[in-house]
Amino acid sequence: MLSKHFSVFLFFIVTAFSSSVRADGFCTEAELDALGFKLAPVTDESLRRLCASTNAIRKVMKSNIAKTGDSHRTYLANRIAAALTKANITGAGVPCLKCFAASGQCVLLNCKAQCLTDEYSKACVRCIDEHCHGKFVACVGMETINPADHKDVLSKCKA
Repeated sequence: MLSKHFSVFLFFIVTAFSSSVRADGFCTEAELDALGFKLAPVTDESLRRLCASTNAIRKVMKSNIAKTGDSHRTYLANRIAAALTKANITGAGVPCLKCFAASGQCVLLNCKAQCLTDEYSKACVRCIDEHCHGKFVACVGMETINPADHKDVLSKCKA
């Protein structure tokens, strides 16, 4: 009898945990749109926002290269928010921006060598896909635009 109750209890714990893992994520479509990361539609204006956002995120991550731990994520998200505000990009909250900070940390930890000279190189993109993309999508809650797909536009707007 006790093992039956324990099994039921364990089932509910696992179900509750897996439900929280499968949650919609920390970013809304509106936040992703504000950042230029919404999957579609891609417009000149959304690419302008994507350019400003990727520049802000890159700047923060490069100036905080040693901050790769979970404990640094809120700090990095707040720095990203400040950099975005300077670039006239608003509308994304810290919980969402923590996903972008985590993705930047993942790249620093796993793909620094591949991405050091060209963040849009095949080796860099492959490394990010292998080590970071799935975690980013799970955190954000949906697929986003891939900046590498727009490298021609983004390489012209690097800060």
